[in-house]
Amino acid sequence: MKQAYRYFNDTYQTRVHLFIGSREELDTWLRKSHGLKGESVGIDVNWAGGAFVLNNDKGQNYAHFIWMAKFAIEPEDIDTLSHECLHTAVKIMSDRGCNMIVGDDSEQLNCLSGAIFRSFLKALLKEIKKESTKEKTDAT
Repeated sequence: MKQAYRYFNDTYQTRVHLFIGSREELDTWLRKSHGLKGESVGIDVNWAGGAFVLNNDKGQNYAHFIWMAKFAIEPEDIDTLSHECLHTAVKIMSDRGCNMIVGDDSEQLNCLSGAIFRSFLKALLKEIKKESTKEKTDAT
């Protein structure tokens, strides 16, 4: 399975990356692919996932990131992905000064979180299906 996936949201002009693998693999990927310097991203190794933002040299948001230790078609992993997508959507909306929840008026937040989640879940399911097909072909 691929480790890195990317989503771009046209409405909010923001990039979100999903990385699946160990914390060490995440750190290596961030340094190699996104120019991370200095300390590692502060995500507890005991967490199933995490969401964070990297800033550019001017202190502006460079991109949003979601990290998951693993992903399988299991309720816990799907829940973790959804949970981290919501954290990401909240951060994106908050950075734009949006009051996200007033009474029952959370539609923009719900739509953005759903778009991020749907994009990554589709990519992950496609990758899993491709691997499953390859395993069946290799077995014959």
